[in-house]
Amino acid sequence: MMNLRSGTNRNTVVAAVVLAALFVGATYVAPRLAIRSYLTSRGESFVMLNFLVMNDDAKGYMGRAREIYDGHFPPTDLFLDHPAPMPFNPLPPLLWAPVIFLLRGNMDAAYFVTQFLFAAVLFVLFYALGRITIRDRVWSLFFGFIGTLTPLARFLSESLLSADRFVNNVIKNFYPLVRTPLDRGFLSRMDDPLLTLPVYLMAVAALLFFWERPTRARAIGAGIAVGLLFYTYWHYWMYLAIVVGLMAGYALLTRREHPERFRMTGWLLATIGFAAVPYVINYVRFMRLDAAAGWIVRLAPDYGRYLRTTGVLGDYLLYALFALAVVAVLFRRERERAILYLFFILAMFVGWNVQVATGFMLATGHWRVTYNPLLLLIGFHLGYELLRRYDRKIIYGVLAALMALLAAKKTMNVYAFVRPDERVFSNPSVASRPQSYALDRGMVDSWRWIDEHLPGEPKIISPAFMTNLHLVIYTSARPYLPVPLNTIMRMSEIEERFLTAAKLFGVSRERLSQIIHVREQDCPTIVRQFGLADPECRSLEYYNVRTGVPAYHEGLGRKSYRKNFGVVDREVLPRGLPQAKVDELLVRYDGLAPQWRDLDAEYVYYGPLERVLTGGADFSRDRHLERVFQNGTVEIYRIQK
Repeated sequence: MMNLRSGTNRNTVVAAVVLAALFVGATYVAPRLAIRSYLTSRGESFVMLNFLVMNDDAKGYMGRAREIYDGHFPPTDLFLDHPAPMPFNPLPPLLWAPVIFLLRGNMDAAYFVTQFLFAAVLFVLFYALGRITIRDRVWSLFFGFIGTLTPLARFLSESLLSADRFVNNVIKNFYPLVRTPLDRGFLSRMDDPLLTLPVYLMAVAALLFFWERPTRARAIGAGIAVGLLFYTYWHYWMYLAIVVGLMAGYALLTRREHPERFRMTGWLLATIGFAAVPYVINYVRFMRLDAAAGWIVRLAPDYGRYLRTTGVLGDYLLYALFALAVVAVLFRRERERAILYLFFILAMFVGWNVQVATGFMLATGHWRVTYNPLLLLIGFHLGYELLRRYDRKIIYGVLAALMALLAAKKTMNVYAFVRPDERVFSNPSVASRPQSYALDRGMVDSWRWIDEHLPGEPKIISPAFMTNLHLVIYTSARPYLPVPLNTIMRMSEIEERFLTAAKLFGVSRERLSQIIHVREQDCPTIVRQFGLADPECRSLEYYNVRTGVPAYHEGLGRKSYRKNFGVVDREVLPRGLPQAKVDELLVRYDGLAPQWRDLDAEYVYYGPLERVLTGGADFSRDRHLERVFQNGTVEIYRIQK
């Protein structure tokens, strides 16, 4: 009878986990599916992977998965014909590329399927981490819910350091009557965290398993899991490499008391080292490229060897409080687990300051999203230990009520998009409004035509940033004008292509100057002058300030910028280009006389965005261009050579 009851309870828990995971997956995709249904019922287009709603996902990640579908693995330069070693993370796009294959290149459908599957997987992984940590099923279910249905796995530290963020990120997520519509899940961003966080959580779980009982099998398993992070996300592998280094140092110091742990840690390190070999080879090959240094400084690394204090003292205090809580609550009861948690916390201090050793640091703000899942796990364990002395039934009742509130909140959020009202259409977040998903139908139809009628990987020229992004995602084309963070072209070549495209499309000098100068605060003026919608204005600002020619300060890097333009505070970078650079670009533009027949491109794309940028152009009478496609808003020409 006991075994039967135990089996029944186990089956009930498995069913609860599966149903909860399916519910989480549904909440991640249902709002956008409702938006699609609403727009298509009105005869409008629906474009899931468009820059206005996706931003980082569109400009950096989506094209890499499409690149795998087009037959290139690992994904390399998205804008050149020849393959070249690139420091892109190949594992995340590989995880959802099979879905693209199964759906025959339908990127929007593949995105929805991937969102559903990996949101459900993340719930299961958070639940599994809870089970590994405290082994209580109800608490672990709760951990799965807060990990996936609240923003705490991404923004816990910020929520604890700000009263406003605590209310927004914690209180309001358990209060269904607060009905700010959200069209996406808190972990939905691709690649990171939707596709990267599962690998990271598995690596954390593997280290917990290894530390609990060091064996050869667990050491190799943990080494493989940590090794996969080299191909997943830079901050994740760097952070866990620091943690493993601390674990190895401790194993060395205690080798007499724990000789088996010391030996097994050797297996762990050897496995990680073996797993990292392809990564190191690719890195060395990349660094040998002439253009590698230019690509790296386009990331605007933070140069200098110094201890970071600006903006992080609150974080340091928070880590110290967590460490004290671990010692006070867990050290006597679970000494070894407490030691591992202290390594996790100590590595957070080290991560913020790796520039002391390396001399630079990339995307320092990404450390918080790296640390917060671990802080959430440690806080979850501490909460369990502090409350376990109270009546279990009462605690379980409270947890069940909180999970019910979360589920109700998400259900009401989905309903807001199923029955949209003014709150949805006037959402403070422009990217979440249904109308932001409706791009010009002529553009959407033209992408489909390109994929069906232009063979291979056609080279297409357009001066419009958003056009080039969407061509990379929705077609096999290789745009002439690159997104600088996704190419190893030299800055000088990127500038030349930017100016050449503008010249061939008849952009006036005055208009080019406006495009180069545009800043976010200038958007109202640009909107009035050029008739741009606000998101289009922001896309120009992005192209100007954040990517390439248009982002000269990132091409220089902070150190060179200080040297050339007298900026001495490493925390200060101007918005836009210095006047000297603007003048240089305009002088070069005046001297250009490009010809279509000399261009490294095969087709010309002329649509709504191109009309806005150029002020109107007529290619129909150009004898070097043959029109091969036309609909209401888009024309495509073949370049006669």
